Amino acid sequence: MYDLLQHVGERTTEPDLRETAQRVLTRFESPALVARTLDYALSPEVRSQDSPTLIGMELTHPEMQEQAWTFLREHWEEVLRKAPPDSGDRFIAATGSFCSVAQRQAVTEFFAAHPVEGAERTLRHALAQIDQCVRVRQTQQPLLREWLAAHPVN
Repeated sequence: MYDLLQHVGERTTEPDLRETAQRVLTRFESPALVARTLDYALSPEVRSQDSPTLIGMELTHPEMQEQAWTFLREHWEEVLRKAPPDSGDRFIAATGSFCSVAQRQAVTEFFAAHPVEGAERTLRHALAQIDQCVRVRQTQQPLLREWLAAHPVN
């Protein structure tokens, strides 16, 4: 299925079909297929304007987030060379879906070392989103565990 979608994304002349096929590639959760999608995003087969979407979508899926975040940091210069000039902002915005103190710290440190010109507001917003998610998780997770313990599935 993955290979078929990739083939459609590369061969179709219909922009909507290409976009859909490429976006569906980001839904596969297997680490090997996530790696293929991330590598594919930087390949010549993917248009430069589509590359940030593929990488950004991987960053927003909790199941693939860590793998995509590691890839982005390790390939930052290559990602920036492939993507349109204003794409750094899009990657920062995607990190707003992270939901841990450790991820927040990693985002803060990475973009302090690799600042994206004109994206200061986006970074503040992404960090605020992470903070909100962490707060919700800290307050609601114990309540959910308590509720689930009181309502076992038969």
